[in-house]
Amino acid sequence: MTVAFSRPTTLLSNGTLPEGYRLVADEALVSAQSGQRYAGFISESMARLNVARRLLSLRPAPAAVVAGRYGEAYSLVRGLLGRRWPPLVLLDVEWHARSRHTLRQAFSRAHHRRIAAGACAIQVFCEAEIERYASFFGIAREKFVWVPFCMDLDRSAFEVRDGDYIFTGGILDRDYPTLFEAVRDLPIEVRLAAPPQAVDARRMPPNVRLLGTVPRLEYFRQIAGARVVALSLTPDDSLRFPGVITYCAAMHLGKCVVLNEPVGSRSYIQSGVHGLAVPIRDPGALRAALQSVLDDGVLRARLAGAALQRARSSFTVRNYFEHLDRVLRSLRDSVPA
Repeated sequence: MTVAFSRPTTLLSNGTLPEGYRLVADEALVSAQSGQRYAGFISESMARLNVARRLLSLRPAPAAVVAGRYGEAYSLVRGLLGRRWPPLVLLDVEWHARSRHTLRQAFSRAHHRRIAAGACAIQVFCEAEIERYASFFGIAREKFVWVPFCMDLDRSAFEVRDGDYIFTGGILDRDYPTLFEAVRDLPIEVRLAAPPQAVDARRMPPNVRLLGTVPRLEYFRQIAGARVVALSLTPDDSLRFPGVITYCAAMHLGKCVVLNEPVGSRSYIQSGVHGLAVPIRDPGALRAALQSVLDDGVLRARLAGAALQRARSSFTVRNYFEHLDRVLRSLRDSVPA
């Protein structure tokens, strides 16, 4: 099977593609090039049109197409024209209920249903996202598939140690007020990688050190040197569950993860086995979980070791493409001869 592949921005690997995959576009590169010529919304729109043009011009037609979120314009064209196309799997979708305005929300639902009509399968990063997307947009649950987030993070390239700080970071759907209450007066530094505008400095305890925006490699270095990786999230405000990239990176680096998002994270972390998950917006519960792993080195090491083993066995690029191959086979087998 020949698969035309538009590499999604979240596939953090530039390794060799599996046999049969043909790289049509690298969406991170397309986005960067578009950003140099255009600004904001226009830049994103032009990047999507660029990817759509490449996919529509493929000759001969591939047996299947796999694309990231920049393939949505291509899927939209397919949905509008409605003719027979090669099976399409959309990866890395990030759909939100951004507007409270009734008409805009209705347009958004119709727009995304049309995108979904052009795709045969749509990836989610957490199994719990299936119900959220299906319910909000009115799309059949069967259209969505869970393909776990992956990365090939070389642990030997970092100084992995049980350092003297807690690490946290990120922007999307973070609940830093709850985190600040949870870590206040803990006898350990907390390093926070986020832009200053994402944080209310007036509520930041003295033991929190704001790193600002850091490059991806430095972000991973900070994770590698932390004693614990903590995440305080607000998943009820989004259709997509946040924090996956950060806690998956922590698992690949063999770090103990504590987070207050027990629903989406269940696809990756069994609480008490691969890390600790507590309810959202409960600073007391988050503090107690952090205190338990800070005070108990044996517990911390056990959780970190199990997290590393799970990441190596289930959340690698090899596993990612094996999942995709199973999805593509099921789509091929479902097409009448």
